Amino acid sequence: MRISSISFIVNFLFITSLLVPCIYSENTIKKKVTEAVNAVNEKLNKNDNKKKTLILAGVTTAAIAVISALIGGAYFIKEKRKPQWKDPAVVTDVYDVLMDTLDDGVLHTKRGYYSGKTITDSLPSDKTLRQYILRNIRHSGLELTSSEKNEILSMIPYIKFNIRKLVYGFADVE
Repeated sequence: MRISSISFIVNFLFITSLLVPCIYSENTIKKKVTEAVNAVNEKLNKNDNKKKTLILAGVTTAAIAVISALIGGAYFIKEKRKPQWKDPAVVTDVYDVLMDTLDDGVLHTKRGYYSGKTITDSLPSDKTLRQYILRNIRHSGLELTSSEKNEILSMIPYIKFNIRKLVYGFADVE
């Protein structure tokens, strides 16, 4: 009983939606829009031509600003690429990049230590480690998004810690 009454209501609404355009021949939306445009034109006719131009320019500028904000918002909201961290090959490549950076940092420290600096003075800076990471990413051919690069660059303190741990093993600490 419920199904037949629901189907009756759906059929009734469908038939009325088909018949409504035939019964109402006036386009009410077009009529309302033309009335609104005529009302605006009457108000603008009262003002002089210079004010008309300024008002229309302001309205046009506001419309363009709203449209560009919507387009820009949609552009920045949508995800450009899927994160690649689920791919084991990419994770392995990133691990290799981090290990190469660690090796570069150890070599940098050893060079500084052998040239006469103390170990703490010869440790690479954050800027140097950042350059090593970006260079190793380029050499490995990884195509990462900026957020993925930032995640990798956030590993710099851990890389520094591991460099200290490795370097203090080959020289006496003062």
